[in-house]
Amino acid sequence: SIPKGENPICFMTYNQQGYESHCRKYKEYQEWVEKRNPVRYESNLKKSYDSKNICHTVRLLHMGKELAEGKGFNVVRTWDRDFLLDIRNHKFEYEEIMKYVEDTYNSFKDKISTSDLPETVDKEKINNLLIQARKMM
Repeated sequence: SIPKGENPICFMTYNQQGYESHCRKYKEYQEWVEKRNPVRYESNLKKSYDSKNICHTVRLLHMGKELAEGKGFNVVRTWDRDFLLDIRNHKFEYEEIMKYVEDTYNSFKDKISTSDLPETVDKEKINNLLIQARKMM
């Protein structure tokens, strides 16, 4: 307790919710550190980006652009396979790959704006396809 007549030199507060949130996030981080792939982590440190994440980002942008151009949904990557593997193997500097991602994203947005793809999907048709696929399995 503070003796009577004394002026406090500070105020202390205890934010229990904030402390519990911090502890939870710290525990999650420690679990991530324990389970992470050390080879991937070390290689990402050298280039300042997560190559696997950027590789997927570029692949998804390419696939989205292909859809907007009416080329369909191409899961098997042929024309960009080597490029994606180069990204995955950190053959590009951070600035270089981020410039490519930005340019590709802008190109993707342009293609989408001029695409004849519908704004929404036919949910009933999709559900029927799903039911058919499950019955076949």
